[in-house]
Amino acid sequence: MVDKPKGGRGKKAPYATKLMRVPEPIAAQVDALGLRYQEFIAAGGDSANPPFFLVERIQKQPDVVKQKRTRTAASQLTEKTSSEFVEAEKLSKEELVWKELNPRQQTYLRLIFEIDQHREALERGQDWRRSTNRPASQWRWIEYAEIFGKSTTLRMRVKEAGEVDPGTGSTFKALSTRKLIEIRYPYGDLQWLDCKLTKQGRAVVRAGLRLQAPKKPPKGQLRERQWAALVAAYIAGDGGVKRDVNLNYGGFSWEWTWLRLRDYSDGSLIEERSNFNKAGRYEYDLVITHFGRHFYRSNCKKYRELYPDINAPEPT
Repeated sequence: MVDKPKGGRGKKAPYATKLMRVPEPIAAQVDALGLRYQEFIAAGGDSANPPFFLVERIQKQPDVVKQKRTRTAASQLTEKTSSEFVEAEKLSKEELVWKELNPRQQTYLRLIFEIDQHREALERGQDWRRSTNRPASQWRWIEYAEIFGKSTTLRMRVKEAGEVDPGTGSTFKALSTRKLIEIRYPYGDLQWLDCKLTKQGRAVVRAGLRLQAPKKPPKGQLRERQWAALVAAYIAGDGGVKRDVNLNYGGFSWEWTWLRLRDYSDGSLIEERSNFNKAGRYEYDLVITHFGRHFYRSNCKKYRELYPDINAPEPT
């Protein structure tokens, strides 16, 4: 092997150097890269244009060098660590965390995520639930317990996966230590545990399972319940949608649905109306506006494809 270029008394290396602080866990890898670079220079390589060691192997030198390099222990180590670095560079931070979890921890985190997303769909999909103003910090807590022989949803799912045993508590604790979930014991009983996914936990599951985070709808797009309410107003026509005993209209929340249609950015889709009924009392209802009818006719096809479960009639 060609002697490596070194500096020292009366000698000068053909490249500039500088002192750096290197984390101890990767010190051996950094040393291996340094040795590899020195061998590259000794083989006639251009110090001003070194190869990218972390991405590709050193290419053969031009024929003029005509020096056969031997694979030293340092070069073998560097090739191995280089391939590891390449793989790590392709993975996101969340994907790396997922890969570090053992299969049991991944199973627990996935099941918690599935229940969390189901609850979120229920909370966000029905506007009457929003009228209670229940914060996510409450409904995201998921119970893990068995009461009088009956399992909570999470414990049942974990049991079906064959992962209920004395190590369950350690698994929850490991996920909590990594800040992927929060845990609490609401009744001071270690047999009853509540857990809640953190924002990081949801990101790690999505990255590990290659799931896309739900995107916010485009600005101005009606949500499903809002479109359903507009359909109800269109069907009611000039007769209007009457107020019910719960002070809502047609079963839709005033605050989270009708108000959004009334204050729609491009113009009011519905308007409030009051009349005297036969008993001489005020009767309130909501009626679709001219702009609302135009909006319905222009966008009916789009929203029927977007929300196929809503029975929207053909516009006339």
